[in-house]
Amino acid sequence: LGAGALTGLVVGFESEPRLAASAQLARDGVAAEDVRWIVLSHLHADHAADLAAFPKATVIVSKREWEDQKRRAAAKPGPKEFDPAAWEPRLRLRLVDLEGEQPYGAFDHGVDLFSDGAVILTALPGHTAGSMGAWVNLDGGPVMLAGDAAWVVDNVMDLALPHARGMQDPAAYRRSLEMLRAMQAAMPRLVIFPGHDLTPRKLSDRTDLPLSEPPAAGAAGPR
Repeated sequence: LGAGALTGLVVGFESEPRLAASAQLARDGVAAEDVRWIVLSHLHADHAADLAAFPKATVIVSKREWEDQKRRAAAKPGPKEFDPAAWEPRLRLRLVDLEGEQPYGAFDHGVDLFSDGAVILTALPGHTAGSMGAWVNLDGGPVMLAGDAAWVVDNVMDLALPHARGMQDPAAYRRSLEMLRAMQAAMPRLVIFPGHDLTPRKLSDRTDLPLSEPPAAGAAGPR
């Protein structure tokens, strides 16, 4: 993932090889070839990059997200941020039709990914049409990986919406925040991780959620 503008926002982003998901996993002793599942919250480049580094992984995306982003990419001339049509033949792809699933707690729709209660995928639209989150049941309590259904902790704590250009559907975005808030109120041990903010980990008293920090710029990478 190189330097570029994020979905047309005025804020740009940059990355470099040491920050790639595959590089960070390698630093922690996990080979990219051993990764079997990748769950994408949505198909923006800062969340869906580095897929080619995981040749044996099944990539899981909501059906609505894949189809909506595929339609948008086809209608946009020139370079694409993420082009599902170009990736389709290269991926072991599994599309999840969340809209046909039953509620999970306060969430309108949820599906048990492995049929064992460990990981529940939940529909969290608003940022994009098919955004989803991953509810993970750990021994120390549940964790919610919210993707960009919440960019920062303030979105959840204050029901504060992000900039309008960061929402495809503001009403749906607010509804997703309300669902996250309701689950947090019902389960105090729940830690919600927004897509771009680790503050909830620092605020939590849970000790089962260690952070893996990338090496400083210029430091030696994995060998």
